[in-house]
Amino acid sequence: MSAKPAAAATLRPPSFVGKAYAIISDPATDHLICWDHDGETFSVRNPERLAADVFPDVFNHASYPSFTRALNAYGFRQVARNKWKHPDFRRGNVAALDTIQRKRPPGKRPAQQSASEPGPGGGGGPGADPAVHLLGFNAQGCLQLMESQRSSLNQLQADIAQLKSDLVVARAEETQLQSTVAGVLSVLVNEYGRQAIETALGGSLETFMQLANAQGVHTAASEWLHRRPTAPMLTYNGEVGEGPGAADGAAAHAGPGSGF
Repeated sequence: MSAKPAAAATLRPPSFVGKAYAIISDPATDHLICWDHDGETFSVRNPERLAADVFPDVFNHASYPSFTRALNAYGFRQVARNKWKHPDFRRGNVAALDTIQRKRPPGKRPAQQSASEPGPGGGGGPGADPAVHLLGFNAQGCLQLMESQRSSLNQLQADIAQLKSDLVVARAEETQLQSTVAGVLSVLVNEYGRQAIETALGGSLETFMQLANAQGVHTAASEWLHRRPTAPMLTYNGEVGEGPGAADGAAAHAGPGSGF
């Protein structure tokens, strides 16, 4: 990944927001992550390669979920799948990056008085907080542990909400893909005939669509390819052939422009 001299000079030391801005603005990583045309949002094009190739040098880890958790923690909002937005995070607006701060988890309270500090009446006198040391038990340490666990729980809840959001988007995209495939198959049936299409698929259209609805279009297509390793060739008149010889014969029979 190429360096960003201008951004690096502005962000000292680079925070998570500054590092994210640098890799998004780097032309060398545009195939992985880049600004959208409006400069108000950015898109992650290849989360897996981004985490494996870029994150170790920038964030010292290779986890895309950790990156999305950090975005949520800093107030970024996912407006579409792998597309993010923050009102103060815009292309060219480097001066506003310092205003983007990590959100404090709900219920976070200011740090309480240290157990080593004396109370209003002095160190172990009558004015000291009796909850700090009770029968040798450090109540302050217990409170700090509870606060840490509460923070972890809040982060877990945020991660679950993010996963639910991703699942909704993925389901919508799969539904759209299934609708597209059904439309394409309908056109092919009208053009070549149902028998030719089912011969090409190696099974009935109903079975294929049931599998697509149950396991997803990609899984159904992959299973069908394994069932029939040699792909048939359709001709315009609905005949089915396989191999170079069949293709030549079908082209000669059907005429120019009739191949599928």
